[in-house]
Amino acid sequence: MNIGGDKVNPETIESALVFGGIERVGVMSFENEFGIEEVWAAIAAPGEVNESELRAFCYKVLPASVVPRHFIRLAEIPVNSMGKVDRPRLAELLRPHRAAGPRA
Repeated sequence: MNIGGDKVNPETIESALVFGGIERVGVMSFENEFGIEEVWAAIAAPGEVNESELRAFCYKVLPASVVPRHFIRLAEIPVNSMGKVDRPRLAELLRPHRAAGPRA
């Protein structure tokens, strides 16, 4: 991903966010209405996830520039045959959330 001119590996963000009951995370970037790439995180967890606590945690363990702008809850994160996040499928799953204008 290219966030603010810096190359960012989505797996780095994903591994930082798997904590406190979160089973799997899929991270992608999408352009906002101004053409600026923003980090989005899809999370899968069996229980409730407090988004405020998750965001605060992100600011503790990640550079501010790569803290996800949007957190989307999914039943599961799609993976490919190698067990890695299937990013094309994840983009499809996030499409309705992008069109709906998710909360920040």
